[in-house]
Amino acid sequence: MKNHNRTLSESKYPVNKRNARFMVYVNGAHIKIKLKPGQCLRWTKHSSDDEGYGWEADQWTYEDGTVENWWGRGGQDCDGYSSESGKRYCPINKLQKIENAYDPFILMPEWESGKTDCYDQYAVASNY
Repeated sequence: MKNHNRTLSESKYPVNKRNARFMVYVNGAHIKIKLKPGQCLRWTKHSSDDEGYGWEADQWTYEDGTVENWWGRGGQDCDGYSSESGKRYCPINKLQKIENAYDPFILMPEWESGKTDCYDQYAVASNY
């Protein structure tokens, strides 16, 4: 009898041939993402109000057994424009690793932080 209860690291398929399946928290909800090797998925949100505007974006790319997530958010209000962005990485065998604090049945990726950037127009004008 075959054992069909394998973990990702024990799979008979090579890492670079498997699909990446993982949960992310986007736009106020947990969603499941499935990426094929070489596939990229983008999500964006724009909003505006009487004070200004804002945006959020995420891009997930799956290559060579690793998912790369570029994220960013920013906007403009009475203090000027500000934004922040960054990259993070997760090998396929760590995509369902961390227990979610709000729902222990949802396993989240164990992201490794990469480069981050930040800009604040008011701080630049004030020589911070």
